[in-house]
Amino acid sequence: MLKLKESMKISRNLLNELVNVWVERRRGFRLSKEIVRFSLLDVCLGLWLRVVGTKIDLNEGFVHSECRKHFDDENVDVKMVYEFLLQHHGDLSVVDFCRLYVLIGICEFLLSSRSGRIFPILFNIVDDFGSLGKYN
Repeated sequence: MLKLKESMKISRNLLNELVNVWVERRRGFRLSKEIVRFSLLDVCLGLWLRVVGTKIDLNEGFVHSECRKHFDDENVDVKMVYEFLLQHHGDLSVVDFCRLYVLIGICEFLLSSRSGRIFPILFNIVDDFGSLGKYN
């Protein structure tokens, strides 16, 4: 797939097939009689994600940030941010709206959690748009 010259959408059917042939203990996909090993690096390169840069410590606790000040609760989830943007989009500065919008993108697509909880350190990261490119 990495050698395809055109964009390709991964369909639900393809994902279902890949999940069905995944062999966890061998960390690869069973194709015919062989196992095609897959590493985290393979996935990152396949999705065009950076593989170098500063790592994000998702275990870092509560942070003080410009984005975080909009939420009183200790734990913030994606649904709360969506609702906040819908209710306050006219009151927010363009910068704050963009920060929160980028935060949702990161939380929904790159670092999603089953509960929808937002890792606190991500608020600090989106506070400084100029630093986004330095992270792995």
